[in-house]
Amino acid sequence: MCFRKVDPLFLAAETSGGWLIKPLTYVNRTGGVLDLLQAEGLDSEGLLVVVDDLNLDVGRLRIRARGSDGGHNGLKDVARALGSGDYARLRVGVSRHSDEGMKEHVLGVFDESEMDKIRGVTSRAAQAVQDFLNGMAVQELMRTWNGLGPDSNTSG
Repeated sequence: MCFRKVDPLFLAAETSGGWLIKPLTYVNRTGGVLDLLQAEGLDSEGLLVVVDDLNLDVGRLRIRARGSDGGHNGLKDVARALGSGDYARLRVGVSRHSDEGMKEHVLGVFDESEMDKIRGVTSRAAQAVQDFLNGMAVQELMRTWNGLGPDSNTSG
């Protein structure tokens, strides 16, 4: 799989199950992905938005079929562009230290113990996305992947 620039604001890779789209924009402008979907003749029905989440412990996954933005600017912009929160999302926990600002945390470096958890959650998140691309329903993704913690090595 190879990402290519499909728009000044996005990279995309086509897989057998769908498209992976990576914004090149600030997180609060990711709703523009919907314009790209429309330009490619795709709809938002099969959309799964993957984001980091400061409110989840490092290493946790949370998948939802719909919901609020939870204060996440990227999810907020996707909901704005769609006109609703009715889209699937996969949140990847990166938590935040209480004495650290959001910007500093997001742009900072994880310590070694956190890096072990990040490597594990990255692998699990990638498998969850692959399951989604292979046609697994969001409800099944939720049963399979939600609640798995940093020490989980399998899909449960």
